[in-house]
Amino acid sequence: MSRLVLLHLIPKESLGAFKTVSTAAARAPEPNPARHNRVRRLFLLEIWEDSREIVKVIATDILLFLLVLVALFVGHLILEAMRRGGYPPDQLTILESLDYWAYLSAKSLFAVDLLVKLVFFLFLARKRTASD
Repeated sequence: MSRLVLLHLIPKESLGAFKTVSTAAARAPEPNPARHNRVRRLFLLEIWEDSREIVKVIATDILLFLLVLVALFVGHLILEAMRRGGYPPDQLTILESLDYWAYLSAKSLFAVDLLVKLVFFLFLARKRTASD
């Protein structure tokens, strides 16, 4: 049984010093989930406002990278179809090396581009907050 239930079973005259404890426990504020959700939502909104630009940069780069990756994968599927179709192996090795270098260059370019944008944004944000 909880403390409050036990205190209600004891006569009020015999409570004495415990009466203040029971009223303090009874008056303890209950957590308000609506207020907690509102504070959490405002916190998430504040985080979004602070990092909105960097999220847009990252999302744009990711989508562009995935588009190029899909195009390179389709090229790889075409090479595989050419191999199964009986295309000469010496010419396939040239096309396969082109496919490899295309993958490598696309990944490298997008990685460097993303890093440059992140560093540029971080320095710009730091400079913007220092001037404010």
